[in-house]
Amino acid sequence: MMNLIHKFKNNPRIKNSLWMLIEKALSLFGLIFVVSAVAKYLGPEVYGYLALAASIFAIVNVIARLGLDQIYFKSISKNKTKKIRLHNNIVNLITIVYVPIAFIVLTFFFFKLDIKYFLFFLATAVATYFTSIDMREVHLNALLLSKINVLANTIGLIFSLFLRFVIVKFNLPIYYFVFPIVLVTLIPYLIRKIIVNRRRIFDNTHFFVKKEFLKYSNYFFLVGVPLVISMLSVNIYLQSANFFLALFDGSASVGIYSIANMLAGAWYFVPTTIVMSFLALIYNAKNEEDYINISGKILRYILLITLLIVSLLFFLSDYLILWLYGEDYKQSIYVFKILLFAYFFSVIGFYFYRLAMKFGGYSFLAKKMTLTCLLNILISYFFIKKYGVIGAAFSALITEFLSNMIFNLYYRDMKMISVFSKAIGWRK
Repeated sequence: MMNLIHKFKNNPRIKNSLWMLIEKALSLFGLIFVVSAVAKYLGPEVYGYLALAASIFAIVNVIARLGLDQIYFKSISKNKTKKIRLHNNIVNLITIVYVPIAFIVLTFFFFKLDIKYFLFFLATAVATYFTSIDMREVHLNALLLSKINVLANTIGLIFSLFLRFVIVKFNLPIYYFVFPIVLVTLIPYLIRKIIVNRRRIFDNTHFFVKKEFLKYSNYFFLVGVPLVISMLSVNIYLQSANFFLALFDGSASVGIYSIANMLAGAWYFVPTTIVMSFLALIYNAKNEEDYINISGKILRYILLITLLIVSLLFFLSDYLILWLYGEDYKQSIYVFKILLFAYFFSVIGFYFYRLAMKFGGYSFLAKKMTLTCLLNILISYFFIKKYGVIGAAFSALITEFLSNMIFNLYYRDMKMISVFSKAIGWRK
C-alpha cells in the first residue's frame, strides 16, 4: 500500500492531474455557491442573455483559435521546446482573426438589444479574447506545470466570484456584472504572463517578422482549418440549443436550459483532466500493442469514474436543482437528467477525439463533426420547435451518442473497438 502511495506521489502526471482537479474543484465550488445566487438574482430571462453571449463567443473563440491550441499542446508535449517563436506567431494570428469577427458580432447585437444586455455581450467578447490568446496556459499544461495554472485561475476565479457575490448581496444594477465577467480571464492571463517571464520558461525574445509570420500562417491554416471545422462543428451543435430556444421560446428558456446544462456538465472536468494529463503517454506509444494497452487502461478508469458520477447526480437531481436555483428553475430538473447521459457520451468522444489526433485524423474529424453538426441542427430545430427545452436535451443526447459511439467507428486507425475491448476486459 505504501509503495502504491509512493508511486502516485512521485508520478509527475498524477501530480499534474491532481493540480488540475483542484482548480476545477474550486470552479465547481463557485458554480454551486455563487453562480446559483447570481441565477436566482437575475432570473431565467436575464440569465438567458448571459448564456446566449457565452454561447456566441464560444464559437468566435473556436474560429479564432483555428485548433492551434491542440496543435501547440501536442508540439510542446513532444518537444518540450522553450522557444517563444511558435507561441507568438500563434497569438498574432488568433488576434488578427478574433478582433474583426468580434466587432461584427457586437455591431449586430448593438442594434438588437437594450444597452444593459448589450454590455454582457461586450464584456464576454473582451473576456473571451484573453482566453483565446492565452497559449501560456496550454504551454504550462503540456510541460506538466499545471500548478501555475491552478494558482492563476484560482486567484482570478476567487476575485470574480467575490465581485458577483457583492453585486447580489447589495442589489447592484445588473450591468455591474461586466466586471467579474472580464476579470475572470484577464487576471489569470496577467498572472501567467508574469510567472512565465520570471521563471524564463521561454528562453529567448522574439520580435515580429512579417515574412516569418506569413510562413507560419500558411502552415497554421493548412493544418488548423480541418481541425477548426471539426471543433466549430462541435461548438455549433453544443450551442445550437441556445440559439433555437432563443428563436422559438425566448431568453427565459435559454436560462432554464443553460442552468441544467451547466450543472449537468459540472463534473466533466474530472475525466477530461485525467485524459489531458495522460495524453502524452498515448502520443508517445511506440507500437500498436502499447497504444491499445495504454489507451484501453485509461479508458477503463474514465468509464468507471464517469458512470459513478452520472449515477450519483441522477438520483440527487431534484434536490440539487431546487436547492441551488429555486422554484423558478424547476423545469431544469428533467432537462438535467437527460443531459447527464449526453455528457457521458461526450466524455467518450473527448477521449477518442484526442486519439484520432495522434494519428493525424484531422480530415476525419472535420468530416465527422461537420456531419454531426448538420444532423444536430436538423434534430434540434424540429425537437425544440415542438418540445421546447425537453426537446433540446433529447437532441443533445441523440447527437452525442451518434457522434461518439457510431461515427467514430469509421476511423479505423485509432482502433476504437480494440481500445474498448481492452477497457472492459474483453482483450488481455
